[in-house]
This record gives sequence, C-alpha cells and structure tokens, in this order.
Amino acid sequence: MPALIEPTVAAGRERYHRQTQAFRGPVTKVGFLRDLDIAGAAGPLRARHYAPSASPGRAGTIAGRLPLTVYFHGGGFVIGDLD
Repeated sequence: MPALIEPTVAAGRERYHRQTQAFRGPVTKVGFLRDLDIAGAAGPLRARHYAPSASPGRAGTIAGRLPLTVYFHGGGFVIGDLD
C-alpha cells in the first residue's frame, strides 16, 4: 500500500476520497449550501454552511432558530478536502 501522498499528492487525495466512501453512512438531504470565507488569524478560512430547505416564500432563508453543528478540520489532516 503506498503512502498517503504517493505517487503524487493529487493521486493520494483521489485514493483517500475513494477509500473513505466505504465508510459513508446515510446521507442527510440538504436544502441548500453556500461556501463562505471566515476571517482567521492567518487569513481567510474556507467554510461551508449546509441548511435544510427554505421556508415557503422565503428563498434562501430559514424561519426560526435551528441547531448548529461545527466540524473543525484537524490541523495535520492535509490529504482531505472540504467536500
């Protein structure tokens, strides 16, 4: 088995993505998503906001308060990506 980044970083990322699909659980339906840049100490950080379907008549917004889960990328986890 080659190392994570062998023979190239791009090939390692593709292999990692393919292999992790074997552990994928049920997929939750997402109403919409938007990519964001959040200010960080060393510059902008990429983030993604997933939300359920919008309320009728309120395109792009959600009525009421909803729970929030935040996933932080591990600092040494360099082979994965936002997707």
